[in-house]
Amino acid sequence: DALGQLDSGLMLHQKNLAQRLKTLGPNNLNTLSVASNLGVTLDHLGRFEEAAEYFQMTLNVTGIKSATMALYYNNHGMHCPLKGAVNRGIESLNRAVELAKSTPDNRQHIENNLLGLLIESDEMKAKAGLEALMAELEAEKPPNQANMASVLHNMGRLHQQRKEYEKASAAFLA
Repeated sequence: DALGQLDSGLMLHQKNLAQRLKTLGPNNLNTLSVASNLGVTLDHLGRFEEAAEYFQMTLNVTGIKSATMALYYNNHGMHCPLKGAVNRGIESLNRAVELAKSTPDNRQHIENNLLGLLIESDEMKAKAGLEALMAELEAEKPPNQANMASVLHNMGRLHQQRKEYEKASAAFLA
């Protein structure tokens, strides 16, 4: 079952992290990647406080490439709302968008995550941002289909919240 697989993955991540901390140290990119993955796994298991520790570990490091740090801030930003800290999540995702400017695919993905969080708190900003991001994606040759699908999903969520069910259905099925 899925929960058993997550538990197995958790044990592997914990062993892997312990080994990397011992051999590579806490500021090594490989160590930080495992810590971030461990945080995501704990998030999925609903162990939010433990997850927060590992996400914080990834954010306390200097000298790492911005694109890599952007992914760590993205993971942290997606974790925060699960703990009821939506504003902190928005702050982390804003930071991630800034750090990911040199990698358009990552920036688009992270920006979509940010806009997804804003649907609940700032509907107009989320709508404008999603429309602009979709226009950017449609202008690319070839367009990034995965990012487009994620933006359409968030557009569907926005329309659903606004009780625009036909538009929501069209976005979800596009």
